[in-house]
Amino acid sequence: MTWIQTLDEEQFGGELKGLYEGIKQRMGMVPNIMKASSLKPNSLKALVGLIGEVMFGESGLSRVDRESIALVVSATNNCDY
Repeated sequence: MTWIQTLDEEQFGGELKGLYEGIKQRMGMVPNIMKASSLKPNSLKALVGLIGEVMFGESGLSRVDRESIALVVSATNNCDY
């Protein structure tokens, strides 16, 4: 869990709730990096858009290639993702 103050899923409503539900639907969970933006829904929306574009947008790389790169970078950085 992040040391940055976040909102638990029981604490939010409105736009943040919708963002979290969309993230959970796509990923099966809400990663801590996204929870760290829970106090700033506009930042979270931008982060979700960026990740969506990088991982799902048009690219010369396959989805598997992109996930593999993310895995190697995360492992190099000792990150659980």
